[in-house]
Amino acid sequence: MSCSVGMQARLVVLLLLHCTKSSICQPGPALTPNPRAAPLLGGVGQTTVAGMDSYAGITFGSGTTIAGPFEGGFNSDIDQLLSWLGCSPASKGYLCGGIDTQTALEQVNYQCGTSLPSVSDGVFKSLMYACGVHSPPVNKCTSPPGGGAPGYSACSNPPYHFHQNFTCLYDATATATGHSIKVGVSTPSSKSITQCGIYGKWEATNTLPELDACSGHFGVTPDSLGQPVYHHHVQDKAPFAVGCYGPSASGKEVTLDECRSYYSTCGDSDITNITTTKGTFLYDRWCPCYHSNTGSNVVGATTGVSCNGAAASRSSLVEVGSSLTAVLMLPSVLLAL
Repeated sequence: MSCSVGMQARLVVLLLLHCTKSSICQPGPALTPNPRAAPLLGGVGQTTVAGMDSYAGITFGSGTTIAGPFEGGFNSDIDQLLSWLGCSPASKGYLCGGIDTQTALEQVNYQCGTSLPSVSDGVFKSLMYACGVHSPPVNKCTSPPGGGAPGYSACSNPPYHFHQNFTCLYDATATATGHSIKVGVSTPSSKSITQCGIYGKWEATNTLPELDACSGHFGVTPDSLGQPVYHHHVQDKAPFAVGCYGPSASGKEVTLDECRSYYSTCGDSDITNITTTKGTFLYDRWCPCYHSNTGSNVVGATTGVSCNGAAASRSSLVEVGSSLTAVLMLPSVLLAL
């Protein structure tokens, strides 16, 4: 039987995909001590599509950083912003670092008596834009400031980064059909780990995927030529996009125990008592491995310590897996008042 050049090329691609489940991913650039652990602060991926936030009218381009789930801590550095969000006094909004952005928002709501996110007269107020993106404080900017929220003027070219939602990058509505499009790629720093696609939250029409502890799984994607490949999905709960870099060393989906083994910060001494609008519970700060059913990142512990948010400090935080001092990831740009 004869076949066209196009058919031959397709057969070659299918053969390569059959040889390795994750062959659709691309090699990463460098080496880290634990290649499957993602940075706890800083970039874990980058977007591959652009999107405009519907409230802010700002377009976030392809190549925008996708950060991990955690905030770096809220202290007096952002008093004016916390006041703008409704905390009175601002110190009511102080939080320790190592808490995911959604839980941090729920803590602020509890401590300050606010109901964020909120929209009034077309102004969206929250810790991030509606699309789930924000930028560091103005003193971390490398460009001249422009307009923005009080005391947190935007850089003229601010270093935006996504944490969650990603809703301006794909159709996240319940009327979306089929598997979500690719919105980004993971960016592991180890040459032995591959860059894998990050897709919107839908596995199929009105169907969410079953994900491993890294927020990934094996399955067919719109660009995998009908073959199952390892890829990430964004989700509405932490770790939101990338909890670690899968698949596992054995080429399988990553279990919760495997994810926790990648991080010395899981199961250490900073398991904390946290109270939000949803109640009081234990939280393992700086551990990005969450149980798929309960949403908890705590295993075994029954008691926790208190955390004084006023003691949180940007200068004391170092990005895991690199020598870069971590910046406090707060929304220097929300909307002009």
